[in-house]
Amino acid sequence: MGLEIQAGTGGICPTSGSFKKTFGAAEEHLKLAIRVAKTVGSDVVRCYQGSARDRKTPGGLKPHMEATIAVCKKVKSQATEAGIKIAIENHAGDMTAYQLRELIEKAGPEYVGATIDSGNATFTLESPVRNLEILAPYVVCSGIRDTMLWDDGKGIKAQWTAMGDGVVDWREYFKKWEQLCPNAPVQLEIISEYGKYVPHEGEDFWQYYKDIRKTDYDAFKALAAKGEAMDKPKIASSQKFQISELERSIKFSRNILGLGRKFRD
Repeated sequence: MGLEIQAGTGGICPTSGSFKKTFGAAEEHLKLAIRVAKTVGSDVVRCYQGSARDRKTPGGLKPHMEATIAVCKKVKSQATEAGIKIAIENHAGDMTAYQLRELIEKAGPEYVGATIDSGNATFTLESPVRNLEILAPYVVCSGIRDTMLWDDGKGIKAQWTAMGDGVVDWREYFKKWEQLCPNAPVQLEIISEYGKYVPHEGEDFWQYYKDIRKTDYDAFKALAAKGEAMDKPKIASSQKFQISELERSIKFSRNILGLGRKFRD
């Protein structure tokens, strides 16, 4: 049917609160993921460092980034011999685009790339378009969804949505995608019930986000100015709700944006 599989796993950073020892130490976990990817014919291993909770640990994200780089370097020979890239995601409000780019460049872009997540970009107070511009040279896979942003006067709310229900300019986004990373697959990851609140002021929040660059935050605020308040979706059945959101997202991506390949018998 012309389908391709991209293998993936969870967190690979041993110092992150998100790391689980289910598959052993971080190095062994990543080696296993590489073997799995090779077995199923994947040229990438999707993974992530941690989450926004790591921002609250001593030293913030920097020690975790250094630990992630160290783990990647330990498996460099296995990855390069298998012809597989370790594709690290901007995940759950952890690294910004420029931080993930820095990590990739320090680890080695010949065997480390990016899993770009447009929804997670808004959780690090970034415009998804700006996030793409920064990460594009290293993007090898993705997790794409829309986000509604709006300012209630005290802060900005980010609410993930189905494609077309948010504030992201997808025509601009995929025009840049076609120019900057045309060989990377567009993979929908629709998770519509989650949101994040970003207060305009407050040490309790902002002490953990001092690494956010003003230019990136200004783009985030400009996007929020275009949004409208929305209620959190009422979910009678999570499974039915998510299937419906995914179906609408596929329809929007195909019919409005012209994405996807068309296979013939």
